[in-house]
Amino acid sequence: MLPTVAALLAAAAAPAAPAAMVALSTESCTARQAARATVVEITSRPDHYYGRCVTVTGAYAGISMYSDGEGIYRASRFGPDGNPTAADREHRIGIDRQQLRNLGLRHPLRTTVTGRVDICARRQTRLEQQARDRGQVPLIMLAGYCHYHGGPTIVVDSFQITERTYERLSGEPARVAFGNLAPMPADWPQRAAVESLTADFLAALRAGDRAALAALHDERADSGNEHDRRMFYGLLEGEQSPFAPFRRAAPSQIAYFVGASAGAPLPSDGAIAARVCFCRTVDCTNRWPISHSDADADPGRPYVCTAIEPRDWTPRRAGFSTPAIGRGWLPEPAATAHRVAANGSTR
Repeated sequence: MLPTVAALLAAAAAPAAPAAMVALSTESCTARQAARATVVEITSRPDHYYGRCVTVTGAYAGISMYSDGEGIYRASRFGPDGNPTAADREHRIGIDRQQLRNLGLRHPLRTTVTGRVDICARRQTRLEQQARDRGQVPLIMLAGYCHYHGGPTIVVDSFQITERTYERLSGEPARVAFGNLAPMPADWPQRAAVESLTADFLAALRAGDRAALAALHDERADSGNEHDRRMFYGLLEGEQSPFAPFRRAAPSQIAYFVGASAGAPLPSDGAIAARVCFCRTVDCTNRWPISHSDADADPGRPYVCTAIEPRDWTPRRAGFSTPAIGRGWLPEPAATAHRVAANGSTR
């Protein structure tokens, strides 16, 4: 039977199947047959590695693997447009293995994985074509790494995790090379507003004024939210909280930070935004955070931080977002860790 006109038109309109639709091999990928590769080698040449069986070692946590400790920071740096540069993005690759995600690692650990390289865009195309082949509308939303990012991933067949952790970096050379926070310039347009908000925050902390702190955070003082309960406990009650000393005395140093591009502050867009950190010891020089990810309330830090974020609906057009007390993503090195001496002093 000759094809109908409609069938001919449909065939003519259908695009040719690109290489992206070729399914990954279902053959097992073993360490013995795998090619050794690095995160950067794969992410800089994804088409070359697509479908290949590889073994890669790096810093793994959650849905991502980073090239190394420095790569953890580089993948979160800002380019001139406020987004990571192509070169910095190459230090992160996706990891697909539910068994790994189920481990729920608190910190990045040195990990070796063996598996096949896939690419998020090609996976999307394959799944959409499979839906069409089944006569379905191709409405596909990818999960895992590809839900949040793009580029290559490793579909893991086997893995090995060592006990090595990657610690926080500090110091001004590291900030310039790898950080995404810069000290707020003295003439920053919103500096006066940030300093005023910070003074009110510390005053409410010393007064134990829950209502004032709640207003500064744009939250209810009696909020039943788990994060809010933990936050207020850390600010007002917990004696082991890194905020506890500032209920009794002013911090020895206060540092204000803004987002940075290659070590230089990003231009201000008029919004009131900053990271504010309080020193828990005598001097935090060369100990301050260099990245948003380290500006937290980890009890091991020599500092504790909070954030001021734009909130156009509030009278001061800004509000605090204080992290709950807990271990940070990257552990504190022993050389800079906060410690209490036998005489009660901190160092």
